[in-house]
Amino acid sequence: MKPIKTHPRLSPFSLTLLSLFSCAAQAEQAPVHQLDPVTVTATTPSTQNSLQDAREEVARTAGGAGVVEAADLRDQRAGTLADALSQATGVFAQSRFGSQEMRLSIRGSGLARTFHTRGITVLQDGVPLNLADGSGDFQSIDTLAADHIEVFRGANALQFGGSNLGGSVNFVTATGYTAGTEARLEGGSYGYRRAYLQSGAVAGNLDGFASLGYYGSDGFREHSEQREFRFTSNLGVRLDSGIENRSFLTVTRSDSELPGNLTKAQLEADPRQANNSNRDSQLDQRRDTKVVRLANKSVARTSDTTLTELAVYAARKDLDHPIFQQLLQENYDYGVSLRLIETAPLFGHANRLVVGVNPQYGYTRGDSYVNLAGTRTRGALTDRYRQEAANLIAYAENQFGLSRDLTLVTGAQAVSARRSNDDQFIAAGTLDGSYDRTYRGFSPKVGALYQLAPKTQVYGNVAGSFEPPSFSETTVTLPGDSTPNENEAQRAVTYELGSRSQGQVWGWDLSIYHARVRNELLIVAVETAPSSGVTTGVTTNADHTIHQGVEAGLRVRPLPWLTLRLNGLYNDFRYDGDAQYGDRRLPGVPQFQIKSELRGDFGKQFVALTTESSGDSPVDMQGALKADSYTLFGLKAGGELLPQLGWFLEARNLADEKYAATTGVIDSLRASNAAQFLPGEGRSLYAGLEWRL
Repeated sequence: MKPIKTHPRLSPFSLTLLSLFSCAAQAEQAPVHQLDPVTVTATTPSTQNSLQDAREEVARTAGGAGVVEAADLRDQRAGTLADALSQATGVFAQSRFGSQEMRLSIRGSGLARTFHTRGITVLQDGVPLNLADGSGDFQSIDTLAADHIEVFRGANALQFGGSNLGGSVNFVTATGYTAGTEARLEGGSYGYRRAYLQSGAVAGNLDGFASLGYYGSDGFREHSEQREFRFTSNLGVRLDSGIENRSFLTVTRSDSELPGNLTKAQLEADPRQANNSNRDSQLDQRRDTKVVRLANKSVARTSDTTLTELAVYAARKDLDHPIFQQLLQENYDYGVSLRLIETAPLFGHANRLVVGVNPQYGYTRGDSYVNLAGTRTRGALTDRYRQEAANLIAYAENQFGLSRDLTLVTGAQAVSARRSNDDQFIAAGTLDGSYDRTYRGFSPKVGALYQLAPKTQVYGNVAGSFEPPSFSETTVTLPGDSTPNENEAQRAVTYELGSRSQGQVWGWDLSIYHARVRNELLIVAVETAPSSGVTTGVTTNADHTIHQGVEAGLRVRPLPWLTLRLNGLYNDFRYDGDAQYGDRRLPGVPQFQIKSELRGDFGKQFVALTTESSGDSPVDMQGALKADSYTLFGLKAGGELLPQLGWFLEARNLADEKYAATTGVIDSLRASNAAQFLPGEGRSLYAGLEWRL
């Protein structure tokens, strides 16, 4: 459904929001103003990029980058992050079982990680959501609260402090300047329901935004019920001194049953079944989290050409995670982000310098207990640990205008990262898992951006990346090991060429990249108890690997009412002369994925045909087991029923295809570890209504 143009009004919810916040802020009293719905630079708070700001940021980037607009999120089911990123060029996002748990990968980042994320900096309002060790979750993100989503692929995230292979994804929340009062209801197959309420308003030099969201599903598969509650808010204030300040509060609760992996034969026979050990009567595997996140950002324009940004944040996450054992964790993360942007000319040429530093600290207190099958009761203590992660990231990027159309980009980043684990429960005959390690890296970058035509650019760059291991990649060991896992940091050099254009009829976003990776962190399921078939996920460093591919987004509008959109990924990830695996493909993602949408707009209504095609995907390092290729078809329709009432209807997987949305990764195939397939949803139907007051 298209956003409905209305004037944001001060609803009772908005007035309550502003009155609650105003008691904590000193602000000039002024009458309430109604806003025109069109966002212009003069009314956009500089603490938050507007959609136009984001587009200009992409246009300055000498590499792959893009923006997902809020309008694209609202014409369909908005249940998961995978839904929101479905049309983002260069992003592989597949839900594990219709939930926020998903595999998120850019350029093969976190290739063997089917849960959480690694190798991508996930941000909300420019503030990291990742834990300090680099891992991260998605449950605290309410995509409907986003004004837009910014995606900077690979080293193109350097100007935001990103140091990894995959780049960054930034969810920019709406503000009182960009959002009004809105209510949305969705429902559909497998007990899916979604309720969302938001309000935003402006009063004098204060603006505020708040949203409440609920997501629930009985699940396509057995034992996959989910419940999520989210509160997302921010308050902005403009001071007479020219400083703008914005405070953010996010509160999330997520409860998810985990249906587990199936064998290929089980998927083909009945993709809705759960792995037997995951069921209520067995281990009752779940992942329940509570997150509270506070952040504050200030922006000061100290001169006509100088902008200084300072952000501080703190977050607490509680995890209750019964799997083969019951994991309980409390995590506390703190950080600061200081960034200076200077746009004064240099030697008579246009110039833009970004310099920043990001110190981060995280502390985790964790206990593990025997999972008393099916009772949700803790058994005997099996492990107790205290973990600390600290990072100091310093970076600089300069864009120098060699001529009117040619820009030279240079940059570098230095990282110092500490990982410490204090093993406080060492049973007889077990390994002391304590360690304290420091990783240091330096990543340079050079690139160029050429304005070929008013709306067409070509670019190229060469850049390094550096990724210290997370705790899950340093603490897990194999039986017989005498020391904790001593993995090295992953390093890479990526070469990139590309072009983008935004014309009325044609538009494209194309990047070709080649990355040479050293010490790639690969997680594999290794059989640790052959008699019982127990496997353990263990991380190892591969000596040399290659990640290369094509990221392509295409938009064609042959007729005023007809639009075709294509998003394609070609992934060629493989070992490079490995002693054991030679040049074999790396498992984890398909070799290609193509998504399309053919849409017709008829007045205030639309109809669209969607497709998703995926190549086969290896599961093991030997290439003996693969997930089959598939093609899915869908239909969407929507528009406006009334001036303030929108609707959508979406049908997915019309042919009821049985397929694996994603898989686990193993070293080699055995009868005991063949259950690695996570089925995608079958034929489904979803509908929604949206009111804008």
